[in-house]
Amino acid sequence: MGEIEELVLKTLKPTEEDEIKRKFALNNLKNLMKGLDIHVGGSFGKGTWLRGNADIDVYVYYPKALGKNELRKRFFEDINERLKGIEYTVEYADNPFIVANIDGIDFDIVPVFKVENPEEVISPADRIPFYTKYINEKLRENEKDEARLIKAFMHGVGVYGSDARTKGFSGYAAELLTVKHKSFRKILEDASNWKPQVRIELAKPKREFKDPLVIIDEVDPRRNVGASVSLQKLAIFSLASRKYLEKPDIKFFFPPKGKDDEERVEGDLAIARLELEDDVNEDMLWGQVSSSINSIKKHLKVSGYKVIDVSAWGDKKEVNIGVQLESKEQGKYYKVEGPYFYMKDEADAFIKTNKNVWVNEDGRLCATRERNGDAESIIKNSIKLKYKHKKNVEWHHNGEKVKGNAARFIRKRPIWL
Repeated sequence: MGEIEELVLKTLKPTEEDEIKRKFALNNLKNLMKGLDIHVGGSFGKGTWLRGNADIDVYVYYPKALGKNELRKRFFEDINERLKGIEYTVEYADNPFIVANIDGIDFDIVPVFKVENPEEVISPADRIPFYTKYINEKLRENEKDEARLIKAFMHGVGVYGSDARTKGFSGYAAELLTVKHKSFRKILEDASNWKPQVRIELAKPKREFKDPLVIIDEVDPRRNVGASVSLQKLAIFSLASRKYLEKPDIKFFFPPKGKDDEERVEGDLAIARLELEDDVNEDMLWGQVSSSINSIKKHLKVSGYKVIDVSAWGDKKEVNIGVQLESKEQGKYYKVEGPYFYMKDEADAFIKTNKNVWVNEDGRLCATRERNGDAESIIKNSIKLKYKHKKNVEWHHNGEKVKGNAARFIRKRPIWL
């Protein structure tokens, strides 16, 4: 382990005091939930948690024969009976679960069906107890420190999180990489040479996957643990791994984020500010934001705009979508390239639906079309959220200075690169 890794581990590994505090809160919760069959999971249950970021998940087992509707009913009856006087919020995944604060520690309390093996699961959460057991069996204590390092590295370079917003690595995926390679450095050495499709098979898969990253474990070989990782996040992790091995630096783990970041706009920048007026499910929200980003890119390109980049930032109260164009100013008409001359049906359809048609040097049919709408209206019309919101677009033009997240969007280059 290098000097940088030792420093990171010293900073992020929980202290004995951290451990005692969380175990005390957990014990109090267990006392409140006497009579229920529970399992402690998450990174805390697996011993791979980071200081100040304990993921304490408590799973409440129910018989599979109950069915989903009865499970939810029974769960809330049990919670309301046992957690009287304790405030909690209800969150939604495959099953509703609650987040309760006990002695200053947040607990996710999740109902699951008790099954004998992972092949009997009804909802994804039913697998979690098997994951906890698997990691505790496969990783020694020193290897759990290696898992902490890879999680911290992934977080630092922006690829940690399997949610719809991040599209990166889950904690379990990071732990499985540690099961495979046993050390932080060996994970980076392997990732430095990744080319999609990347396959990491700890067991023989029971089906085929087309995702950029495929991670198969022994718990449930029917499932790809790497399915959440987008090609972009895989590429970032691979590049960051290579650069860290070339020149280790603490900034890979703890990138500085100055509030006074300032950059000059290159091209034209539109920032669509969406003020959310409803309570939202963040995974659903960011799934809709992702779809809106794809729609913005598509409709701007179809209308002839040169799109440099589109990205989003924000929280459950306000989402900002940044759209960087070469220029927001465009002529009234633009050129569209159609099918090749030998694609008979497509060529005939193109000729019928376009006015000024010609054949270019490559043998493709081309036409001129009138542009429909300006960039701002295209951006606004491409944003589709199911939640009630207010929408506003502001523009920043070439050479104009912007700050904060807008500046980081314009700069793009991560601090470690």
